[in-house]
This record gives sequence, C-alpha cells and structure tokens, in this order.
Amino acid sequence: MWFSFSTNILTFIVSLVICISMAKQIKSKYFIWFILLSGISSLIAAFGHLEILDISLQNNLLMASRVINMLAIYSFATGALIHFEYYENSWLRILNVSMIVIALGWLTWSKVFTPVMLYGVVGMIFIGLMSFVLNFGKQVKPHTYITVGVGLIGISALIFALFKHSTTFVVTDISHILIATSLFVMALGFKKLTTHEINS
Repeated sequence: MWFSFSTNILTFIVSLVICISMAKQIKSKYFIWFILLSGISSLIAAFGHLEILDISLQNNLLMASRVINMLAIYSFATGALIHFEYYENSWLRILNVSMIVIALGWLTWSKVFTPVMLYGVVGMIFIGLMSFVLNFGKQVKPHTYITVGVGLIGISALIFALFKHSTTFVVTDISHILIATSLFVMALGFKKLTTHEINS
C-alpha cells in the first residue's frame, strides 16, 4: 500500500518539478496544464488508494482523480490541435469536446476507470499523438520525445488494463513509474517545440 502511495507521489513531484523548472520554456499553456493536472491526479489517487481511509472518502478521492485525469488528457489533445492549427477545423474541435463530455458522463454513472482509459485512447492517441505523427518531419527531435512519452503512457495503461485485478501492487507501481517517466520525456519535447511550426 505505502509503496504504491509513494510511486503516485513520485509522479506528482516529477510534474511539479517540470512545471517549476520548465514553465517558461514550454510555450503552450495547455501542455503545462497537461503535466500539472496529471500530477495532481496522481497526488489525489495516492490518498484515494490508502486503505486506512474511510471507503466513501477513498471513492470520492478516486472519482476526483479520474475527472482531473480526463482534464489532463483534454489539455494535451487541445494543445496539439492548437499547436498545429487544427483547432479551426470544426469537426475535430467538436469531437474533442464531445468525447470528454461523454466520458465524464459515463464516469459519473459507472464510477469505474474504463471511460478514463477509452477517452485516453481518443485524446492522447487519436487526437494528440496523431497530430504529432502527421507532422513528424517538421521537428523530428521534439516530436520523437512526445511520441515516446505517449507510448510510455500507452504501455502503462495496457499494463493496468491487463493486470488491474492482480492482488499485487507491483503492477500499479510499474504503471505509476512509467507515467512519471513519460511526463519528463514529453516535457523535453514540449520545451523544444517552436510556435506555428506547421507553417515553417
């Protein structure tokens, strides 16, 4: 229990250090929000998984963590759309907003992690990652960092999906460490991005 708590706290500390040390270098506020909200989500989840707390408090904390996690994903997807000037494309903008509204509604109704994971596929991969992959040649180095970072989050989600019913905390610990690593790797890419590179 306590090691899992500490790996969630690690993710929060990594995100906080990134936001403090790289805030001026990362030009998009949406990418900053993605990193910060990911960390806050992990911080709240750390306490949500503490079995020494009242079960109703745990459930409320986990719900808050999942909502904030979705907002982090939304920030990354929106940041990518704006960065590559896709945000003016109405169907992509509507898809981005519609999917988080649907996912939040599903989460409120079901109170399970599944809608978070599925929205992650849409927001992180279909919208966010694909934007960087389609423009990969514009800035290879930062796009490589961001692609690898999203890949690490994808591996983390896959590990969680496959072993979420495992009685051991080792699986979730690996997942948390992968997320912390991914935030750092993605931040290296974010700070190297140039604005309006799509037109360069």
